[in-house]
Amino acid sequence: MPCSAFDQRKALADIRVSTLVLSGSKDKNAPAPMMAKMATYIPSATYIELEGAGHLVNLEQPSAFDTALDQFLKTIKVTA
Repeated sequence: MPCSAFDQRKALADIRVSTLVLSGSKDKNAPAPMMAKMATYIPSATYIELEGAGHLVNLEQPSAFDTALDQFLKTIKVTA
């Protein structure tokens, strides 16, 4: 089933952990507008779009991916 047909929006609202939704602006499998919308269903989600990247953002733009992930991880508050 293609990602565009995968609809779990109701379950997204149940996510209770810090979540990074990261997409590439040229992703044809999970288009950026769809991923941005998905992020709106997750409480406290962070959405980042990497300009010019396709579906494998970590391979296509490793430095930008690492920077985005690092910035996101710095926002997470860990409690014991």
